[in-house]
Amino acid sequence: MAFRRAWLMRLLLALNVTMAYGDEITLKIVGENAPPVRMFGRDSCTGLYCDLLNEAAKRLHWHLVYQEVPSKRAFMMMRYGDADLMLGPNKAVERDSYLSYLDTPLPASTKAFFQAPGSPPIHSDSDLKGRLVCIELGKLYANDIAQVPGVRIEQSTDALTSLRKAEAKRCDAALMPEMEGDAIRHSYTLSLVKADYFIVGRPSYVAISKKSPHLGLQQQLDDMLRELSRDGTMQAIIRRYP
Repeated sequence: MAFRRAWLMRLLLALNVTMAYGDEITLKIVGENAPPVRMFGRDSCTGLYCDLLNEAAKRLHWHLVYQEVPSKRAFMMMRYGDADLMLGPNKAVERDSYLSYLDTPLPASTKAFFQAPGSPPIHSDSDLKGRLVCIELGKLYANDIAQVPGVRIEQSTDALTSLRKAEAKRCDAALMPEMEGDAIRHSYTLSLVKADYFIVGRPSYVAISKKSPHLGLQQQLDDMLRELSRDGTMQAIIRRYP
């Protein structure tokens, strides 16, 4: 009987070890396509932010599943725990109830105004008075620009639509992250120029849903991002996307 009890205890211990170390951690990441920081493929993603997370997950032996969805839907999925991570959101009071941010920020992104050649120039925020600015639906920087006296805002379904409206002079300028706008206009050969005036970007973050079953992994991921910064990997990845 004692032998059977000892054998059973060894079996249970072995099962516990298998459960602890044999089951691969899988994280679901959602967001919109935003080159060059997020470029979604089928269940995969490349780009500045994705490359950083992919390298961290590789070292931590985690499995990542990516799903491309519009920005507004991504935040809803995070609110209700239908996804684990987002890459690149800014901090906002209205998001604090359902997002937990890593301490290590991602590179901030300058916001630029893209205009059709020959459009009235924008040298300062005072030049925005009476102008119509296209901004993608759900973007936080729309709240910032809305504080400029006299500016008018038109929301678009995506960044490409905003740029095409600006090119066609259906709006006076399209406002978006500079790297994203540059990548899109080059990819689609859009005839656009950047205004002299720009908005300094807020720090971007990796955010974890507070309803994610993997919320407890936040410290491990934060520590790994710090390690990527210390050993030069983060800087090397940033240099891929000038």
